[in-house]
This record gives sequence, structure tokens and C-alpha cells, in this order.
Amino acid sequence: MRSVRYLNTVLTVLCVLVAVQIWTSWSTSGLPVASTAQAQPASPPSGGGIPDAGAQRKEMIDLLKRLAQQHDDLGQLLRSGQVRVKVESGARDGK
Repeated sequence: MRSVRYLNTVLTVLCVLVAVQIWTSWSTSGLPVASTAQAQPASPPSGGGIPDAGAQRKEMIDLLKRLAQQHDDLGQLLRSGQVRVKVESGARDGK
């Protein structure tokens, strides 16, 4: 019986707090909270606003192409023999 009374008390306090929060937000803005949001015109990606998905994908594709080209260049350089890799086994610091 005590647990039901405690639950009712907690729920009542929560309802009062939510009501106070809603009343405070409405009284300070003068408008309902949901109606204050307004759409902004589209602007360049650096200026915020609605992101341009097509431009983002194009930029990602360009970066991937550049990365693939750098990978190919590195592979050709290693195959040409101009670069030699030497692996040494030595004591590591801290071990």
C-alpha cells in the first residue's frame, strides 16, 4: 500500500514539474515552443543551413580518386626499386 502511495506522489510531482516547465517556456516566448522553428534558406556548405548531399558526395568521390592515385603512385615507386625498405629488429623503448 505504501508503494502505491509513493508512486502516486512521485508521478504528481513530475506532472507539476512538467506543467511548470511548459508554462515557463510559453510565458517567456509568447508562442508555443514548436512554432518558433523556421526554415532557413539554403546556403553554401561553409555557411551552415541545409547540407548539399550531392556536393558532399562529389567531394568524397574526388578525395577517393586522389587517394587511389596516391596509392598507385606509391606502388609504382616501390616496384621501380627507387625505394628500399629495411626492417631492423631492435630493442623497443619502454620494454
